[in-house]
Amino acid sequence: MALVVVTPAVATRLTTADKVIAEAGPAAADMDECDLEMLIDQASALVSGFCNRVFAMETVQETFRNGRSGPLILRRRPVVSIDAVKTAGSIVSSADVDLEAESGLLYRATGDWTGPVEVTYTSGYILPGENDSNLPGLVERATILVATAIIAGQARDPLVKSESVEGIGRTDYFAGSSALTLPHPSAESLLQSFVTPTLV
Repeated sequence: MALVVVTPAVATRLTTADKVIAEAGPAAADMDECDLEMLIDQASALVSGFCNRVFAMETVQETFRNGRSGPLILRRRPVVSIDAVKTAGSIVSSADVDLEAESGLLYRATGDWTGPVEVTYTSGYILPGENDSNLPGLVERATILVATAIIAGQARDPLVKSESVEGIGRTDYFAGSSALTLPHPSAESLLQSFVTPTLV
């Protein structure tokens, strides 16, 4: 199976500067605009990398080298549109395919798929800051938390849960696992349902 990007995403930021500023406060508001945008790019890349997927809308061409009797499982989702399907070099009519957009399952109505099968399709979400954004709120929330943690980490430990300065003092930390790959303890749990398994 091979996947080639035909039309790459124009933008990949999974949240906006205004929302990061609203969460992080003066620490973000006082940042240079370019620096804040670079930080949001970094947070978005971390979230996309953790989920092993591209959230921005792109057109891709995916090739399945072998035929099969069941549906094709498209790697990118949700699928916005099927632009073209070829099987064994012949064009498949749009009336001969049935798509489950959210799961990425592509069925052939009149029989089995004979390989190789080449599917060109558009998938992904309209991102925050664009008209009619439909990126899931949990993904954007996780990105805001990651961006805020990066900002906070420039001045203090982002894993500090609470501190007490009276008496002998005490600092509580968020409990993290050795597998933690995002800089905010809650971001990973928000993203669990969006993680795409790595193909082997």
